[in-house]
Amino acid sequence: MLVGDVNFHLDSGTNTDASRFKDSLSSCGLKQHVNEPTQKKAPLLNRTITLRPHVPWYTDTFRDTKRKRRQLECRWRTTKLEVHHQIYRDYCVVVNKSLRAAKCQYYEREIKQSRHDTKAMFRTVNTLMGNNAGCPLPKHTSEVQLASAFSYCFTAKVSTIRDSLCTIR
Repeated sequence: MLVGDVNFHLDSGTNTDASRFKDSLSSCGLKQHVNEPTQKKAPLLNRTITLRPHVPWYTDTFRDTKRKRRQLECRWRTTKLEVHHQIYRDYCVVVNKSLRAAKCQYYEREIKQSRHDTKAMFRTVNTLMGNNAGCPLPKHTSEVQLASAFSYCFTAKVSTIRDSLCTIR
């Protein structure tokens, strides 16, 4: 069973993941799915799988609602009737309202639960505001480079302070 993101080219000879994948297919008795130069039984197909982050308000009920919306869209696109288009548009409004309601309920619950924990409260508010704290360190290629940059910065500050103290006396 394959779980996760599998994205590599089986035709490149230098890719060790691809060769390992081919070997595992062959060892599982799925040799017919491996394109060998001598026999081409099953064509390789490229599929793009988008992995979306898990959001806590996305429930099974909401998943079913979105599924029904896709069905209504499919019906409208196949029939091209204005009635089906209007039904689809009305249901889009319902789906968007339910998404907003689910998000609001989730964040209300989070804020109520973190009422006495200020750290959790600020974390929730920062998430709502989109203030995701990135890496506070400057860009660097190695730790040695970063350490020398900090050393230079602080040495320059100390010498600037000393020079300003000397001029005051």
